[in-house]
Amino acid sequence: MVFSSKYISLFVVLVLVTLLGSVSTEKISRRGGNDSFKNMCNGFNFVNKITQVKNGQIIKVKWSKGESKMDRVANCEMFGEGNKKFYKELWTGNLKFDNTKELSSLIKMEVPEGTQLPTYVLLRTWGVSDKGPQCTTVTKKFKIVP
Repeated sequence: MVFSSKYISLFVVLVLVTLLGSVSTEKISRRGGNDSFKNMCNGFNFVNKITQVKNGQIIKVKWSKGESKMDRVANCEMFGEGNKKFYKELWTGNLKFDNTKELSSLIKMEVPEGTQLPTYVLLRTWGVSDKGPQCTTVTKKFKIVP
């Protein structure tokens, strides 16, 4: 019986997809029980308990290193509309924790032009480590008023 090269190619692709898919699934399940990944970000968060700010107001945003392996803070972003829509990057930098457990930066809280006020937003920030993955943390939602 003679097989068409089209069917042989399809068979090879299906076998590869099946094999690679099972390898990926196995790796993810093993990683899920790994506490060292969770420890990389342990305690990295916003210190502020922001509840309400005026649009355009400059506030002092603070971050805590906690017990994480983060070396520095890289940025601060604003999200809105049910906390799912990226609004804008408020600040970009490279603040280093060095020998301190807390960092801060003055950041202008300003929603994009045309946004109906009042509105609820949250902030997200990236922690960076030279020794492993990056971590993110978010604030609870807070109100921006006119």
